[in-house]
Amino acid sequence: SVCKELKVYPAECRGRRSTYRGKLTGDISWSVNGIPKGIIKQTLGNIPIMVKSKFCHLHSLSPKALIQHHEEEEEMGGYFIINGIEKVIRMMIMPRRNFPLAMIKPKWKSRGPGYTQYGVSMHCVRDEHTSVNMTLHYLDSGSVMVNFIYQKELFFIPLGFLLKALVGFSDFQIFQELVKGKEDDTFYKNCVSQMLRLVTEDGCVTQKQVLIFLGQHFRVKLNLPDWFSNERVGEFLLKYVQLFRIRLNRSQHYGACGKIMF
Repeated sequence: SVCKELKVYPAECRGRRSTYRGKLTGDISWSVNGIPKGIIKQTLGNIPIMVKSKFCHLHSLSPKALIQHHEEEEEMGGYFIINGIEKVIRMMIMPRRNFPLAMIKPKWKSRGPGYTQYGVSMHCVRDEHTSVNMTLHYLDSGSVMVNFIYQKELFFIPLGFLLKALVGFSDFQIFQELVKGKEDDTFYKNCVSQMLRLVTEDGCVTQKQVLIFLGQHFRVKLNLPDWFSNERVGEFLLKYVQLFRIRLNRSQHYGACGKIMF
């Protein structure tokens, strides 16, 4: 007899060191001058199948049938088989570029007083493919500290300074943009107010004053020419950290605050 249907089970993929996967197909419709011409079924490639999902051959099998297919009697599934290895999530060699990833790392508490285990990490990449890894640390006071590496040295900047340095808005304008959609969240509004208040306490009210302040504190570490003004050094710092995916421009519109990646 000829086998008309060939089913591959997870146990076989484990033994063969292969991936338990299935074909992904899609229906593509096309038209000419607005007139539909038909639908084409196109194979888009292979995609891993989660064990015990509705697309898995083990789905809805009885405990006796699971044993016959070399599985545990109470197999729960919920994982993938990649090259014969069971994996819960896809292993990443390098973080996805320009994509914020919220993380919990207990060791972050050792960064300093007030630091918590919560943060957002991001691998920032410019158009010319130079990159910098950045982390936003959440402090127990509700404020946020930005961490980045320059020439193998670790630096920290309060997020409020970077917000003020990016756009020439008043504190009230920045506050209004950041709390849009969260007007009823009192805790969040207090956090934003505190971050902006810390900048004012250091005597920085305008965008230029913040850039000069950053330039004064980072000039020695950045090793820039002596003829660079403190303001220009501050602008160089912002371009390096690449925290915001918009170009520096003193005439930024009000939507700038809404484009902050983190």
